[in-house]
Amino acid sequence: MCLLMTLGCSRPTAPSLSLDELADRYVRLVLAAGAHDPRSVDAFYGPPEWQVAATRQGASLTKLRSEASDLWQRLRRARAGEESRLRYLDRQIVALATRLQMLSDGPLEFDEEAARLFGMIPPPVAENRLEPLVKELDSILPGPGPLTARLESFDRRTAIPPERLPRLVEAALNACRSRTLALMQLPQGERVTVAFVRHQPWAAYARYKGRFETLIEINDAMPRRPDEVLDLMCHEGYPGHHAQYTLVESKLVNERGWRERQVQALFSPASAVAEAAAMIAPDMVFSDADRRRFERESLWPMAGLSVRDADTAWEIRRLTARLAAGATEGARRYLNGTLTRPEAALWLEQYAAMPRPAAFLSFTDEVRSYVVGYTEGAARVRRFVEADEPGGRWSRFEQVMLDPTAPGLLSPPVATEYQSSTLLLRRRTTHEVLPLQ
Repeated sequence: MCLLMTLGCSRPTAPSLSLDELADRYVRLVLAAGAHDPRSVDAFYGPPEWQVAATRQGASLTKLRSEASDLWQRLRRARAGEESRLRYLDRQIVALATRLQMLSDGPLEFDEEAARLFGMIPPPVAENRLEPLVKELDSILPGPGPLTARLESFDRRTAIPPERLPRLVEAALNACRSRTLALMQLPQGERVTVAFVRHQPWAAYARYKGRFETLIEINDAMPRRPDEVLDLMCHEGYPGHHAQYTLVESKLVNERGWRERQVQALFSPASAVAEAAAMIAPDMVFSDADRRRFERESLWPMAGLSVRDADTAWEIRRLTARLAAGATEGARRYLNGTLTRPEAALWLEQYAAMPRPAAFLSFTDEVRSYVVGYTEGAARVRRFVEADEPGGRWSRFEQVMLDPTAPGLLSPPVATEYQSSTLLLRRRTTHEVLPLQ
């Protein structure tokens, strides 16, 4: 008797399918899972009737898990050929099967979940590694009161007035776009539209509509400085998510017919790597000197704010970016139950210098270990892009967009060793991970 596994036990050999047929089944399965978990489908621009059919069929989680197992087994028997495509589908199907398992049986431990969904585990971060960064940040904003209160006060004092925000967003988006187009060619007719929303746990969100069009929603309830708007427009727009999606649709879906790339499953390695690439997007199109000049000469004056605060904002952003690993560590401890929600909020304030930890915890409640893309993922993509390899950094950045499971970006898939039933029950699962090698 075999162990119960996320992707099932060995089965009699089924008729082989072409890679295109397997890709179609994968897309339909992601959409069917989305009927149970709408958050899991980040984008879809394939045949609309597929999404309608997936909703109407209303397949049970048990049936979907069985279909994921069957799909993975068939993929393993697929003819060799397009190795990057096979590797992509392999990792994506494992992530989908894991997400379906979690919907049925409940969450996993943070590290196991991050490995199986996103192909990466962030290293633990001790408090003594974060404390010097917090101390340095504290010295930048002298004065009485907790550091997070002073950070919040600075952010509010340097927040873009609401009536000026649309103009700054447009200026930042145009700057990111012009610099991106100087380095890469995007499809003719690509475009971004912007909408302002509220009552969301995130700062901004890129919703890809297909046909090279993206809607970027900006949460204008959150105060933000001019430099933060530039980050958002590079991250969500150029050369971040919008550029990623248009490149994939143009190069892979339209030119090569890779149908599986018409859907973006949020809880997957491809999504985490896309988030990671978007995190370093500003650094791909701005040098430090160019960015500082653009912010000081354009964005801060346009906001009607004192340029004297631009240097302080620069240092705050530099240090809070390094403290982001503390936020991921706080999420790990919170999701594993090591910290209660109030304790996690205090920990994030103290070791990640986070003025509004409640918003981050709400986001973490919603997407769980997805936060690894912002930190561990970004570190991996940066190492990949900056590697001394032929082609240069921009070529390797485009490679990340097109092949998010390329060797060097994700951890190697490793079989889970047999675990005692006591440990499995404590983790609220009785399923093993099927070896991928």
